[in-house]
Amino acid sequence: MDSAIMNLCMDIEDKLALLKEIDLFQSFQDATLRVLCEQCNETYLNNGDILFQEGSNEESMYLILMGKMMVYKRNRQIAELGPGAYLGEMALIDSKPRSASAKALSETLLIEVSRLEFDNYLTTEPVALRSMIQTLSSRIRNDLQIISADIKSMSILAHDMRHCLTPLGLVEGFFEDHIERLENGATREVVDEPSLEQLRNQLALVVRVTDELSSLINQSLGRIKKINVKYELERADILELVKESVADHARHPQLHNIDIQLKVDMSTAMSRFNRLDIRRVLHNLIINAAEASAPGDTIAITVLQLDGKTEVAVQDRGTGIDKEMEPLLFAEAVTTKVGGAGLGLLSCKEIIEDRHQGTLSFASDGDRGTRFYFTLPD
Repeated sequence: MDSAIMNLCMDIEDKLALLKEIDLFQSFQDATLRVLCEQCNETYLNNGDILFQEGSNEESMYLILMGKMMVYKRNRQIAELGPGAYLGEMALIDSKPRSASAKALSETLLIEVSRLEFDNYLTTEPVALRSMIQTLSSRIRNDLQIISADIKSMSILAHDMRHCLTPLGLVEGFFEDHIERLENGATREVVDEPSLEQLRNQLALVVRVTDELSSLINQSLGRIKKINVKYELERADILELVKESVADHARHPQLHNIDIQLKVDMSTAMSRFNRLDIRRVLHNLIINAAEASAPGDTIAITVLQLDGKTEVAVQDRGTGIDKEMEPLLFAEAVTTKVGGAGLGLLSCKEIIEDRHQGTLSFASDGDRGTRFYFTLPD
C-alpha cells in the first residue's frame, strides 16, 4: 500500500465517531452507520486530484474523513471543506448533472456513499431519513440566503459604481466651456486658457475617479471569488472629504437650482474611516436629499464632534417620509422614486454600521424635511 494512503487510514470506530458528528447522520442508529462504514468504499486523493467535475453524471455523495477539499464552479471557489463535511449529496436525491466541481487541497480520505448503498442501508430508517431530508432542505435554504445576499451586495456595488462617475461631470463641464467658446469664434487671446494648476486639478479628479472605480470593481471581483480582503480604515479629516463631496456635485443634474450649505464651526474633524466608502455614503445622502427638494431649496450639511464620535448630517427641506415607509427604509430595497432601486440607503447602512461600527439614523418632519445622519467612532 502506498505510504501516503497508509497515513490516511482510519479504523471503523473512528469512522463511526465521525459519522455520528455529521448532521446528516445524527438520527441514524449506530448499527446502521457501522454497516455504512464497513460496506462503503474509501476514496484516496492526492493534492490537486479532481473528485468530480461540474456537469458529470454520478450517483454518489462523499464524506470527508481526513484532508481538505475545495468545491468550485468554473473559476469561483464556493467552499473549502474539511473532516466531517460532505459534498455531492444531491446526487442521492436527483439524477441531474453535478452543479459544481470538487478537488483535493491536500492528501484526502473520503467515504463514498452510492445511491445503491443509500437505498440499502439508510432508507430502512424512515424517521432518521426524514431528519436527513430536513437537514438537506435547511442547507439548501441557507445556500439560497447566501446567494441572495451576494446578489444584493453586487447590486449595491453596481449602483454605487454608477454614482462614482458623478465627479467626471465637473471635468466634462470644464472642457465643454472652453471648447464651446472657441467654437463660437472666440480667439485664443480672448478665451482664458486653462492654467497649469487647473489642468492638474482636472487630471487629479479623473485619476481619483479611476482609482475609486477600480477599487469598487475589485470589491465586486473579490465577492465573486469569495476572497476576504482586510477592510482599511485611516485616520483623516472627514471635513475635507465632505467639502470634496459637495464640490463633486456642483454639476450634478439633480442639484440644478439647489444650493448646498456646509455648516461647521471647526477647521478639521479627525476620524477613522474608509475614504471611498464614506464618499459613497455622502453621495447617496446628498442625491436623496436633492431628489426630495424643490428648485430653490437648500440642502444643509453639518459636521459635529461630540463624546468621542463624529456626526455628519444631511438635511433637506422636502415633504418628509411617510410614516408607513419609515420602518422599511433600512430593511428593504424600498424607493418612492420613479426608476429608483432603493439601494442607496442599504449601501449606506452596510458601510456605516457593518464596516465602521457606526450608526445611521434619520428624523423626518413634513414641515421641516428629513435629516439623515451618521456617526463614526473616533
